[in-house]
Amino acid sequence: MDESRAMCTCALWLWVLPMAMSTLLIPVDATGQEARLEVFPLRPFSFDLAVRQTFTPNGREIGLQAGLTVLRYGNLEVRTTYQYFGFASTELKADLNSLYVNPRWNNFLDILDFPSGAPLNRLLRHLLFGPLEDRAIPYIGVLGGAVLTGPGNRAPTYMYGGQVGVRFPVAHSVSLDLLPLADAVGLLRAVAGAGRIPDDGPAAGETAELCGRLPLALRVAGVLLRHRPG
Repeated sequence: MDESRAMCTCALWLWVLPMAMSTLLIPVDATGQEARLEVFPLRPFSFDLAVRQTFTPNGREIGLQAGLTVLRYGNLEVRTTYQYFGFASTELKADLNSLYVNPRWNNFLDILDFPSGAPLNRLLRHLLFGPLEDRAIPYIGVLGGAVLTGPGNRAPTYMYGGQVGVRFPVAHSVSLDLLPLADAVGLLRAVAGAGRIPDDGPAAGETAELCGRLPLALRVAGVLLRHRPG
């Protein structure tokens, strides 16, 4: 009971302290203008999955990690992370199941937005990330949670630590604006493939109009035509 109480207390402090420190360090005008609390934010949906498997002459290792953003408030976010690590050999078999709370502060370099002529944060971004400086999101955070070892009925333990990292979000967008008829027909032909739509006759134009000349609908129709027999 005492171990469980200590684990809960540790996880609570690991969550509260970064939030309080970040709020004190970020300028008031930066936190009060655009920040709003989001619970399980879905836009963007922040989820990561990592799998690792290695083979050695005498055994193998398997690692699995999945994380999900639970709360977001401006550049502050709280994530939960599950990790599994397994090792098996002819002499030993071990499993670790871990569940972490991961508060972190995104774009923490922005606190160095001075002097006005040549801000330090822009200089550091340029030096560290080069041409990707505008896409990079550097972050700092802490992790704390419980670890269950196996096999066997062993008591859970806890782990905690810090992190410094950077991520580069990648977005792919599809336009939903109406296309001119000629462009709509060209997109439909390109997706469907050569010879799938007759060059003469109104079929291509009529199909494009039926799709509302919407790029997404035209792509779907083109894929269906590509794989349609005959």
